[in-house]
Amino acid sequence: NIAMTYALKENLFSVVVCAACRIPLIMVGEPGSSKTLSVTLAAANLRGEESNVEMFRNTSLFPSVELVHYQCSRKSTSEEISRVFDGAELRQDQYNRMKMKR
Repeated sequence: NIAMTYALKENLFSVVVCAACRIPLIMVGEPGSSKTLSVTLAAANLRGEESNVEMFRNTSLFPSVELVHYQCSRKSTSEEISRVFDGAELRQDQYNRMKMKR
């Protein structure tokens, strides 16, 4: 059972909208503010035609997602974050090229 707190609803909304619009999302917040849970719930449903929820099977509205995680800390540097973001961007470019070949 999951408590649908305001923070969870807000984070989940952000994740789904950003995924649908193909906008990168960096979530920042205190520990326990439902960041990981919201991403996990979204990813569990945004699986394209394999989704258990019929609404999310509409791949023209809700793309299948691939998560890229980076756990920041006080010692994280902007260079590390940029590397992770650049890697995710490269993966998206590869996916787009592969999709265009079909």
